[in-house]
Amino acid sequence: MLTRDDSIVTDVFSGQLLSKKTCGKCNSVSIMFDNFWDLALSFEKIPSESQDLYEMLERFLAEETLEELVYCRRCDTQTKSKKKFVLWRLPKVLVIQIKRFEIVRTRQSKINKSIVFPVKDLDLSKFTKESSNL
Repeated sequence: MLTRDDSIVTDVFSGQLLSKKTCGKCNSVSIMFDNFWDLALSFEKIPSESQDLYEMLERFLAEETLEELVYCRRCDTQTKSKKKFVLWRLPKVLVIQIKRFEIVRTRQSKINKSIVFPVKDLDLSKFTKESSNL
């Protein structure tokens, strides 16, 4: 029996995200790792002709306060928590999915903004584990 998905596709296209949740009451941190095949990025809801890929990545990885209450084992309570993603391991080939559709009043509409990104030498070092405060 294999202990991991042993395939060339996994070796080339699979990366790993670190998910860090912080309790709003006692500040204890729980860490979980998730494999990913692509990063699904969204446009910011501001009127502009284009958006920057680096800014889209910053929003995807930014710390957020979770809407639902999360149980904390350390303080034994349900509380508001914060969650943050860190790119723990990048794949050899990174697939970025851009969410180009939004729902406006029960109708789906396409977002036709352009995306500014480097054609060569995409630098993701500021989004990886080496740059995070773990």
